[in-house]
Amino acid sequence: MQQYFHDAALHLGDRIRLDAETEHHQRKVLRSQTGQLFRIVDREGRVFIASLDLKEQGAYAELIDLRDENTEMTVKVTVIQSLIKGDKWDVFLQKATECGVFRIVPFISGRNVVKYDAKTDGKKLERWRKIVREAAEQSRRNVIPEVCDVIDATRLKEYLSEMNLVAYELESGGTSQLKDVEAIPSSVSILIGSEGGFTTQEIKKFQELGFAPVGLGKRILRAETAAIVALTLIESKT
Repeated sequence: MQQYFHDAALHLGDRIRLDAETEHHQRKVLRSQTGQLFRIVDREGRVFIASLDLKEQGAYAELIDLRDENTEMTVKVTVIQSLIKGDKWDVFLQKATECGVFRIVPFISGRNVVKYDAKTDGKKLERWRKIVREAAEQSRRNVIPEVCDVIDATRLKEYLSEMNLVAYELESGGTSQLKDVEAIPSSVSILIGSEGGFTTQEIKKFQELGFAPVGLGKRILRAETAAIVALTLIESKT
């Protein structure tokens, strides 16, 4: 059953007009007819079953049922992900959303190949948020993960959680493994590098800020895969 998000609070029995994009999707893409059932999630994360009512002047939804459903992780995980190239970034956004990420913070690190200029690349952020919204609808999330503005190391303090980690294997060995962490608090931030990883100088800076190096397993992961593994490991511990 198709799901959409609605930006206002809703109540059982409400009749609402669908926005132009949702109407187009129902009429032209799905070719739905009046009476088609679909899901609407309001800004409070409540899941409603809606019945479609197509009129010449617009498309409407009658909220006929309220479902007691919650697919969210019990831990609010912030992934601070260094920018990665092209389609790999889109894959990261989609899969992190499907895996339950709470917040995504695009990060510029020392070895970034991708460059970002807030003055000229503003539309990228809008596109990223659309990708995340669509992935949240597809995976039946109760909330849309926040996609923050792109930051560098000077703003990392703004995104600290109860537990703060950086995905990195120390050259000296002895790196703790995420799978072995016993107690996961209610919020976690994890820093993940780009294709080139982090420099040792960056790791020292992150440690000074309170980010503890942690391994994600025995194998070397691609940048777009690391967040998926980290989110899965964290959820398995809760």
